[in-house]
Amino acid sequence: MVEVLLEYGADINWIVNKVEGHTFLMDFCASLRETLSKSKKKMILEAMKFLIEKGASKEIRSLSDLTCLDMAKESPYRKEIIAIFQETGCSKENIEKSAL
Repeated sequence: MVEVLLEYGADINWIVNKVEGHTFLMDFCASLRETLSKSKKKMILEAMKFLIEKGASKEIRSLSDLTCLDMAKESPYRKEIIAIFQETGCSKENIEKSAL
C-alpha cells in the first residue's frame, strides 16, 4: 500500500497517525513494540527498510518527542531494527546515542 501511495506522489514523511504524530516509518516501528507472528514481523521490517531506502526520515520526532530509534528501545526486535538502520546508512553514533 505504501509503495502505491509513493508512486502517486505521497510525501514519504507524511504524518499518518495524527494522534501520535507518527509518519509511516514511525507507525511501523511503534507496531514492533509487541510480539508479532514471524510473517507479520518480517513484513513490517521489510516495509521499514523500503521506506528508509526511499528517503524516509529517521530523525522526525513524534508528538511524544520520540524518534524511531527511541521507539525501538521498547521492541523485542531491537536487533533486527538496528540491523535495518545500519544497512540503510544510519550512523553508529546515532544508534549509540539512542542507547539501544
